[in-house]
Amino acid sequence: MTATHVRLGKGYWGIGICVSIFFGGGWLMVSPFALGYQRYGDPWTTATTNDFWVGLSITLFSLVGIMLFAFSLLGMLQAAGFLRPSPRPGRAASGIASPYHDEYERTMAMLAVTLATELTGRREADNGKVHAAQPPVQASGDEGKS
Repeated sequence: MTATHVRLGKGYWGIGICVSIFFGGGWLMVSPFALGYQRYGDPWTTATTNDFWVGLSITLFSLVGIMLFAFSLLGMLQAAGFLRPSPRPGRAASGIASPYHDEYERTMAMLAVTLATELTGRREADNGKVHAAQPPVQASGDEGKS
């Protein structure tokens, strides 16, 4: 068995830098109020509006970066064998097919054959091939009364 060398530093560095950018964007959003150049109750100045919206966009982009680096880090850990992949719906946790898989396929095949046979029978009946074998259909109502 060969040893696998995994470099996780770029994942940790990326997450760390994105977290620091997140806090920087958050500070940019609250700095007009914390530093006092935006008075309480006054309409927002151009500088306050600019700081708030730029800070909000920076925090949102940094959150996206944090999520991307975290998913990348999890993928590297799974590829290296340190973490097991989470089981997906419809797949057995052990990676082996479910014993019900074959039974399901047989049932679906039997259903398809039955439906195809019935559909063929109805088509033949509609084309007049089977009308001679079927008794005539009686309409309900007062046919015998005169």
